Amino acid sequence: MKRTIKYFLILIFICLSQINGYSQIDTSFWFAAPDLQGDQPGGAHGDRPIYLRIAASKQAANVFISIPANPSFNTIAVPVAANSSISVDLTTYISQVENGTVNTVSQKGLLIQSDAPISCYYDIANRVNGDMYALKGKMPWVKNLPYRFKWILQTPSGGPQQTILSLLQQKIIQRLP
Repeated sequence: MKRTIKYFLILIFICLSQINGYSQIDTSFWFAAPDLQGDQPGGAHGDRPIYLRIAASKQAANVFISIPANPSFNTIAVPVAANSSISVDLTTYISQVENGTVNTVSQKGLLIQSDAPISCYYDIANRVNGDMYALKGKMPWVKNLPYRFKWILQTPSGGPQQTILSLLQQKIIQRLP
């Protein structure tokens, strides 16, 4: 009986305790978009259309989508009403957004910023070859390195892949298999 009461009290303590953590709600997101195309069941354009799905909670948000390393990409600004969601079609920008060539440095990291907390998803909405990525805010930043990197695990057609975003230029990254 004492054991049952002990477990019950522990369970109540866990349920009532406040847990601070990060999830998919934030005001800033980085993302390196995968390239799903080629020999896919969807054909040569199995990676189309692509969308950012953005949702606001209690507060309306002004969202800005940019590629800071690419000055030819014009920042996209969209408002999101409180308690609603929108879709931003990025298909026309697909060549500027997707990272297609492996083992190369590209300047295609998407930055999504907002003036209020939002959640954001990258959606490859092809009905045959679709995929959706939940963007993470602060959580995926590697904190034990002297520079800020973000690791994004992706699984496009070629199998598991890692995309590394660096906020600093001239940084050498060595990846061992």
